[in-house]
Amino acid sequence: MYAYAVLSHTSAAEYDDLPLVRRPDERHLTVPRACRPSVGPDVHIWWADLKPSEVRRMADPPPGSTAFVTAPTRTVLDCARYLPFREALVVADAAVRRGLTTRSALRRRASRMRGPGSPAARQVAEHVDRRSESPLESMQRGLHILFGFGDLVPQVLIEAAGVRLRADFADVRRKIVVETEGATHRTPTGLAADVRRYTALAVDGWLVVRFTWAQVVFDPAYVVSVLRAAYAARPRS
Repeated sequence: MYAYAVLSHTSAAEYDDLPLVRRPDERHLTVPRACRPSVGPDVHIWWADLKPSEVRRMADPPPGSTAFVTAPTRTVLDCARYLPFREALVVADAAVRRGLTTRSALRRRASRMRGPGSPAARQVAEHVDRRSESPLESMQRGLHILFGFGDLVPQVLIEAAGVRLRADFADVRRKIVVETEGATHRTPTGLAADVRRYTALAVDGWLVVRFTWAQVVFDPAYVVSVLRAAYAARPRS
């Protein structure tokens, strides 16, 4: 059992510079089950008897703060226990993509978890994918998982009308491409590249649907309705 207060959950994710859809408005600490610390209103306490392998010392602890933080695998699974699925997937995908943990480690640890949030943690561990290159793509992929669009594969290389491109998501059998549009498409060069790639896809018979951050994050019902319409228009061959 680890005897000290340990920075954990989304606060530990923030320490490791993992992306969060919503920044925590409280500092999250995990303490041993037997402890009953006195804390301020901006601190959220979690109780768990952490193993030494689940804790590491901070490289630069703030003055007056704990000097310890949960290990990345523990951090990801802690976040998966209580965050909404898509937000937890953002943390997990980024941690695996950066090499802070692995899918196999997450699945192994999640399989042994018990108590509140354990099924949610196992769901995140099962679906984590390092191919998601941004929080936006992870949030979009979460919708595919939750609403049955699993044939939309991330980061698909496509040759269309003489143009070689990588789609954010593609269902090759139905010839559907899904693109999530961040802030990288706002320059004249970026716009020209986008026009060229989408024209090539259209000429080659692909159905392309595009979603913004606001739509994916704040209006998932709209995104799902568009995907359902696209699937209805393109039954699997």
